[in-house]
Amino acid sequence: MFIQGIGLAQTALLIHSIDLVEAPTAVTMPKGSYHVSIKTYDQGGVLSQLGVALTDRFMFGISFGGSSVLGSGSVNWNPQVGVQLKYQLSREELNFPALAIGYNSQGAGGYLGDLKRYTEKSKGLYIALSKSYSLLGMFAVHAGIGRSFELSDGDSDPSIFIGVEKSINSELTVLSEYNFATDDNREIVGMGKGYLHAAIKWNLLDKFDLEFIVRDILENNVKSSSASRELMIRYFEKF
Repeated sequence: MFIQGIGLAQTALLIHSIDLVEAPTAVTMPKGSYHVSIKTYDQGGVLSQLGVALTDRFMFGISFGGSSVLGSGSVNWNPQVGVQLKYQLSREELNFPALAIGYNSQGAGGYLGDLKRYTEKSKGLYIALSKSYSLLGMFAVHAGIGRSFELSDGDSDPSIFIGVEKSINSELTVLSEYNFATDDNREIVGMGKGYLHAAIKWNLLDKFDLEFIVRDILENNVKSSSASRELMIRYFEKF
């Protein structure tokens, strides 16, 4: 029964937990599937993303958005299209986590033109680990390390990220992640507290995720006085 529960948890992860809020997991989508998402963020920002699984282990994506898309004023588009690549080196087993390597050039929040970086730096090249358990439903732990290429602030340290997710029932899941942000601790943007995010995800018909996000709970961003409330809609399909 325990092994069967692990298997059920892995199935749930396989479809819906390719990432947490910003942190990538070691999970990929099934071959021939794709997702399309739209996410809002502070200052009227909107980010759209497309992800495609070419094999059961390899997926790629692109993203694009900008600040002030919603509301008034001129739109401040991101200077380039974000690129995401992920390859799952090993699948999750009873005693071992799933392992993936990847690349993500898309940061979070608005693009800061004077610093040539996003408010929360992109993960860049990263390694991610994911392990799921049967614990009154699905419970999963994720961790990883990344090295961003947004280096104009002079901080080139790698950064560690960790996260958890717990199913409430067959539709609702709670997510939380913490980015130590050691590549962003010079008080130019980050104050050294790291970035703590949380979200609740509502899955409908195994095709739609509606996610309510609370970003930067620790108020690490020196340019913001409070946490940000955001929404994301993601659609899954096969071709």
